[in-house]
Amino acid sequence: MYCPNCGNDMKEDKFCTKCGYSTASRNAVNQPVTPPATPPKKSSKGGITIILIIVVLGILAFVCGIIAIIFFTFKSVIGIESKEFIELDRFNIPSLYKVTGKKFNVCGVNYTDDDMSITLCDQVSEEKVKEYVDYLINKEGFTLFEGSYDYSLYKEDEGRVIYVFIGGNKMFRYTYNYGKFEQEESSLGV
Repeated sequence: MYCPNCGNDMKEDKFCTKCGYSTASRNAVNQPVTPPATPPKKSSKGGITIILIIVVLGILAFVCGIIAIIFFTFKSVIGIESKEFIELDRFNIPSLYKVTGKKFNVCGVNYTDDDMSITLCDQVSEEKVKEYVDYLINKEGFTLFEGSYDYSLYKEDEGRVIYVFIGGNKMFRYTYNYGKFEQEESSLGV
């Protein structure tokens, strides 16, 4: 066998004595090249997990946004069972809690800038309701008038009329309008 590098007769030697060529390297060079094994395919579970995380975070952000909107919209009614005043515009009407010193569980509140309706979960005793009405009349200057509620009260203040309606020992509504006192409750949406 002759050395493919320099042509020297190598006989059966594995190395050329003239140039140092190795037949082992020749065999390695002439051997077919095997491609590297293909990398394993990535599992689609990773992509699904990422998408799931993004969806969950999106839902959490949406829920937090809704809670924030509710909080800032109704921040004046949070803790209404222990508020000392019902705040309408610039009016502060003493609350049932301020007058009686008793907290009542609130089941519902309907609130706008000029109207607040509070529905209590439990009946308020007639004694507590009368105590509240007497306080509004004697200390706050409200006047009782004949209406469709158990108690209908009003007070005129700087071009506005403030109304307090109490119905069924569970419902308390506070509202106001501009102008003079009107006997007709229908003008107040009652």
